[in-house]
Amino acid sequence: MKTLLECDGIFLDKLFIPAFRLKTGEVLCWNLPGPIDWEWEELLVRRLTGSHSESVRLFGKVFMVDPGTWSVKGFWQRLRSRFHRPLVVNKLAKEAGITKDQAGILAQRHGVSTKDRLWGISQNPRVLLALEIAWARRADVVVFSTSGCDPIGIRAIYHEIQAHLQHIAAIELCYPTWTQGRTVRICFPGATCLEITKQTPESSLVTPERM
Repeated sequence: MKTLLECDGIFLDKLFIPAFRLKTGEVLCWNLPGPIDWEWEELLVRRLTGSHSESVRLFGKVFMVDPGTWSVKGFWQRLRSRFHRPLVVNKLAKEAGITKDQAGILAQRHGVSTKDRLWGISQNPRVLLALEIAWARRADVVVFSTSGCDPIGIRAIYHEIQAHLQHIAAIELCYPTWTQGRTVRICFPGATCLEITKQTPESSLVTPERM
C-alpha cells in the first residue's frame, strides 16, 4: 500500500492532531470535540492541501468533500441567485469537469433531479455529489463528514468510500451526536480512530508544529 499522507503531530488552532500515517485502502476517523467548527475545518483543508512541511508530508492529492459546494457564497452571488437560481447539474458539471449530460446522470443516481436548484437539495445528496467531484478530480485522499445526514445517507456515503478504497484513503471528521438520550459517534466501519483533543505541548510526547 502506498503512503499518501504523513503527520508528525501538529497543533491546528487550539486542537492537537496526533501523529499518523495514512496509506491507500485505509480510513482514519478523527474524533473531534463538538460542536461543528466550520472555520477549523477550513484551516484543516488549507493545511492538508498545501505544500510539504517538516511535520506534514503529502504524497497525493487531498480533497475536502464539502457540502457547501452546493451553497451560493458571497453577497452578490446570493443576490444574483435569487433571480438566476442556478441548477445543481450545472454546478456539478463545472466542478467535476464533465458534460451536463454526464452530470445529469450522476445527479439522478443520487436522487437529484436535473431541474433541482442549489438551495433545493438535502445533506445526503450534497455529500454524495461532492464525492463524485472528488472521484472526477482523481483525489488520493478524501476528507469527509456525515454530519447532517440521515442513516440512509450515511450508509450510502460509506458505500461510496468503500467502493473506491482500492485506490484512495479517507479521513472522516466525526463529531458527537445526541440520539436516544445519549451521545454517540458514528464512524466508518473498520476505521482507525484518532482522538483530536485540546492539549498543551507539555502534555504531548512530541513537539507539535503550530499553525
